[in-house]
Amino acid sequence: MDYFILVLCIVGITGRIVILIIIGILLIGGIVKMMSFQERKEHRTEYYFKYVFGWKQRPCIACNGSGIYDNTGSPPCGACEGTGKERYKPNE
Repeated sequence: MDYFILVLCIVGITGRIVILIIIGILLIGGIVKMMSFQERKEHRTEYYFKYVFGWKQRPCIACNGSGIYDNTGSPPCGACEGTGKERYKPNE
């Protein structure tokens, strides 16, 4: 994980060519491990059940579902980011 953070810092400073060289060095050195299909599938499944599965949507309380606070040119609603819907996890 520390190596990944190091790579991200270098991307912001120098550019794409350097990042490709560093990733190549890390892959050759065996520091970064390529994940198999099953490992990637486990990560996708974990993400789905943590952030997607079971969440419902309802009209936003702050803007009453319109996506903006009022009708006089106000900015998009900050609570729902202008979508008019808010996500909630129902009690099970």
